[in-house]
Amino acid sequence: VSLLTLSIALGMLVRSRKEPLVAGGEALLGATGEVVSDFQGDGQIRIGGELWHARCHEPLQTGQMVRVTGRSGLVLQVAPAMNH
Repeated sequence: VSLLTLSIALGMLVRSRKEPLVAGGEALLGATGEVVSDFQGDGQIRIGGELWHARCHEPLQTGQMVRVTGRSGLVLQVAPAMNH
C-alpha cells in the first residue's frame, strides 16, 4: 500500500513539473474580461469573478469584452477584444 501511494505521488509530481508555471501578473496577460460599467480612461472590469481596476484609451461600455494587454501594479491595461 505504501509503495502504491508513493508511486501515485511521484507520478503526480512528475506531471506537475512538466506543466508551465503561470501565476501572478503574467497569468493575466491576454486574459479576457468584461467591463462592469461604462468608462473612458479608468474603470473596472471583471475577470474570472474578480474585479480589477483597468485603464483604456478608448471609451468602453458595460458588458463589452476587453483583453488585458499589460499591467502596472494593480491596474490592468486593456483594449477592446476583437469579436470572432
